[in-house]
Amino acid sequence: MKNLLKTTVTLTAAMLLAVTPVSTKTSERTLPTASNSLTKVLNIGHTSDGSMGTLSIGSYSAKLYATSSQSVVDAENSAAYIQWGQKVLIADHASQGFRIIRTLGAGATGTITDDAGTTVLTMASSYQGTNTGNGINLSDGSPAENKADGTYILYTCNDSEGVSVTVTYWNGSEAAQTVQAAQPA
Repeated sequence: MKNLLKTTVTLTAAMLLAVTPVSTKTSERTLPTASNSLTKVLNIGHTSDGSMGTLSIGSYSAKLYATSSQSVVDAENSAAYIQWGQKVLIADHASQGFRIIRTLGAGATGTITDDAGTTVLTMASSYQGTNTGNGINLSDGSPAENKADGTYILYTCNDSEGVSVTVTYWNGSEAAQTVQAAQPA
């Protein structure tokens, strides 16, 4: 997660360039817009504790905070939740259990739970990539934020330098709170 803040600032600037008319040419990346996004990010973040909700995937669980602060990523049981136009980036350290996303394949599920209910996340795809410090590139060189595989991008580092990363794409659907309560304990 090294350079998370720098990467996020660069990508946020790129998002603004993608939705703001610019009269000069730029080498910044263009993020997906509502018109070319497969589905929109579901409305979550209805919590009494100030978080966006709690992400749970297998044995991993963390509160999501709408910030790119490195201290949030570094803290136990918390992860960064960063809105990118019609996508959301969720980042945490592998050593805090987020390594679980490295082992999952398409169809794996997780949840984001807030006071209003539960959003079920279903993994669409997984890629290896590089955190360049100016963005995240997939192994084929394409910018991670331009992939149309899902509306949630969950990523974690593969090395202590924060350069090699696993990038996963997920789609969300709302699940009724009563369905979650009806499941056997």
